[in-house]
Amino acid sequence: SLMMISRSRSTAWIVYSSLEIIRVAVGALLPGYVHPDEFFQGGQDLFFGCPPLVPWEFERNNALRSIFPPTVMTWFPLNLYASLIKRGGGRVIDQLSGLEVLVLPRIFCGILSLI
Repeated sequence: SLMMISRSRSTAWIVYSSLEIIRVAVGALLPGYVHPDEFFQGGQDLFFGCPPLVPWEFERNNALRSIFPPTVMTWFPLNLYASLIKRGGGRVIDQLSGLEVLVLPRIFCGILSLI
């Protein structure tokens, strides 16, 4: 009986782990409507948002959003990736393709969701 429970748990973890890997991969690679502000505009304020181009929701006097979520979801994974691949110099956003800028934050958030 104990052997059956052990085998059952092992099989369950294998199935669960496989499904999680598929979820992260599919979530990152499929085009779709997935929080466009966070994934498509999240880096706007981090890479292009120096004054006077700060988006209205981040303006100091009328702030509706914090810079923290885009920093964790966009800036950190893109800078980490750029430092690992070390393509040229200059701004990180100039070193990455549009596909990398779109997919890397999705993969990072998918992995972060497993914690």
